[in-house]
Amino acid sequence: MISDTCRSLIADSRRFSTTYGAGFFNHLPMALLALERLGGDDARLREFASFYAKRLRPQAPGESLPHGDWREALGQRRYESALAAKFDDDVRTRGATALLHDVVPHLTTGLPSEAFHGAIRVAYAVDSGDDVDVAAALASWVTGFSAFGGTGDTRFASAADAFAAIAADDRFATTIEGRSIDARLGKVNALPAFADYRSAIDHIDLSDLAMIAARIFIATGDFTALHLVTACHAVRVLTSFLGPNVFDVLANAMLAAYVAIGRPALATTIIDDGDDLASRAAMSDDDHDLKLVYCCLQEEAHYNSGLHRTAAAVRLGVR
Repeated sequence: MISDTCRSLIADSRRFSTTYGAGFFNHLPMALLALERLGGDDARLREFASFYAKRLRPQAPGESLPHGDWREALGQRRYESALAAKFDDDVRTRGATALLHDVVPHLTTGLPSEAFHGAIRVAYAVDSGDDVDVAAALASWVTGFSAFGGTGDTRFASAADAFAAIAADDRFATTIEGRSIDARLGKVNALPAFADYRSAIDHIDLSDLAMIAARIFIATGDFTALHLVTACHAVRVLTSFLGPNVFDVLANAMLAAYVAIGRPALATTIIDDGDDLASRAAMSDDDHDLKLVYCCLQEEAHYNSGLHRTAAAVRLGVR
């Protein structure tokens, strides 16, 4: 659950649009939850909300939702306000769990949409144990939805095998240019060589993908890799709602992201420094510090591998 202050600030954050500036994603509701879970008190939460809100823009009224059908809003940001209102009604009348079970399975192929941000925000809303952001989070994912599709033939026994093969595949350029994470993933997905890796893993275990994501981030500190770590956490939180092909979609997106950042060697070093990473992160005004460290500590508690704690330490510059 969350405190009254955190709940109030998240509720207030809904007056802002999902995006701002040149297509940046509004992280305020997620960062507030992360900050509280990292130990931020009421005063710190209010301070951060006031600081972060200065960059945001108000939610526009938008257009009415055609036929009251949420599917009409897929990939259509102009329906965000109307869709959030509809989902609010659904939460009140049917409950958040029923709404999530109805909608989220249909969004599974769009897991990587907007650098996974829609799925991550929904996961934070569920993780909070409170319904305050469920409707708005779902609306942000639906209206930012784009499918990351494609099928292929099974060639690899495990995710580790697929990543090792693509790391050695010289058909791919050193890096893939693009204006956004989405654009770069789309470019990789469209490459003829990537057809050999799309949906090509026989057995995908989420824990394997989570460890690979952490190892990529430890090796690089890369911004795209950061989103792979938080995406794996989001999938773990939302597994009971997502469609049965979710691990396949996640693996495809992770492989594409790995190509986009240059297929670096995966890290093996684990940092065990004893620092209080939660307290250190809670002092930061960087939304990605807050979100990544919170997710990493949650993943570390679940997997106990040392890798996620190390990833958090890398982000905070603790070496």
